[in-house]
Amino acid sequence: MDKLIFDNPSPRYDDLSTRELLEKSLEQLKIIQRENLKREPNHPRNKFAYTIIVPDHPLGYHEHYTNDLKTAKKSCIEWATDYGSASVENQNLDTVYAVR
Repeated sequence: MDKLIFDNPSPRYDDLSTRELLEKSLEQLKIIQRENLKREPNHPRNKFAYTIIVPDHPLGYHEHYTNDLKTAKKSCIEWATDYGSASVENQNLDTVYAVR
């Protein structure tokens, strides 16, 4: 297991709020995921600009891919209407659109 590396190691964990800890953890997870994707050049996330994520799909966590943001937003709305929530991430794993 890799050691977590924070940009600013000076603040103690006791001094960080729950939100700050979660944000730092999320950034670490994104770094790890980006490294994993580099090792899988044929992964759909490397071939498409946007990923529509449906976390509460009846079959489990679900991803759909597209190169068009307008299409991604439309699909996100449709999936969220059917399953409660959905979001769109870009290739940097940043959420660019979400519906709940």
